[in-house]
This record gives sequence, C-alpha cells and structure tokens, in this order.
Amino acid sequence: MGKWVKGLLDRLFAVSGALIFMQLPMFTLQYTQQLAGRSSELKLQLNAIKSIATLNGKTMPEYIQKFTSANDPDFFLQGGLMENMMQRYTYLSNAEGYISNASLLAKPFVFFQNFDLEIAKITLSHFQFGLPLSLEGLSYGIAGVGFGCLLYFILNRASTYIYQTLRKARPTETSS
Repeated sequence: MGKWVKGLLDRLFAVSGALIFMQLPMFTLQYTQQLAGRSSELKLQLNAIKSIATLNGKTMPEYIQKFTSANDPDFFLQGGLMENMMQRYTYLSNAEGYISNASLLAKPFVFFQNFDLEIAKITLSHFQFGLPLSLEGLSYGIAGVGFGCLLYFILNRASTYIYQTLRKARPTETSS
C-alpha cells in the first residue's frame, strides 16, 4: 500500500476516534438533562403532596404514613406510591448532583456508579450528536485520537502480518 494511503488512513482513524470519543461527554450531558427533568417533575408532584399534608396539619411523612397504615388496599397502595416517589426523587436528584459536580477525571466513574438503564435508553433514543467545546470534550477528543491511532496501528500490523504469512505459504513457481 502506498505511503500516502497509509497516511490518509492513519489520519482518518485518528479523526474518527476523536469524533466518536467526543460523543461521550455529549451523552453524559444529555443523560444528566434527563435526570434533571425527571427530578424536577417529581419535585413538583411531591410539593403538591406536601401542600395537601400541610393543609391537613401533617408533615409529609405523617401524611404518607396515614395511607400506608390504612386497611383499604387502594389507600395502602397509594401510600406506597408516594414513598416510591420520594425515594426516586432522592435517587435522581443525588445522581444528577454527583454527575454534574464530578471532576473531569472522576466523571466517567461517577456516571457509571449512578447509571440507570431506563434513562440511558431514553437518552440514546433522543441523542443529538455534537462537538462539545469544553475541556472535557477536548480531553475525550485527545483520548479518541490516541485510540484511533492505536487501532490503526494494530490493524496495520495485523494485516501486514497476515499478508506476509500468506505470501510465504504460497508455493513459489518453478520453471520447468
């Protein structure tokens, strides 16, 4: 293969690696936005429940306890729903805060510690490609260039090895 083709392929792998890796901070950002939206909606719902509890002279835990201790299965299940809403709100708002406030190096680890498959699927279904113009995006881009160059190097070496092995295995022509 010509030197110019190898050089072109090397650069294509590097640029492709950068572009692909730069989508990771974009995905994290959009995932965090999903967390924020869900958290905000639950907060609105929980504030409405809290207002009802306050009107009745109760704290929110007292109000929920009234439902969960009821003998009526409808009320009991409603109390369980309210408890689940509070737990989910706590989980989502904490996850959002942890991911948003994580340092550049810690962010991937914090992201995977707080990963929710349902939210990731929805984020992926609405994912918008982009080029993050931030230190994080630049860092991922540089890592992607390195990965792309490494991938090209491995593939180039493997193809050269296979080509040479096949060439040696081919019987040589003898003149008769």
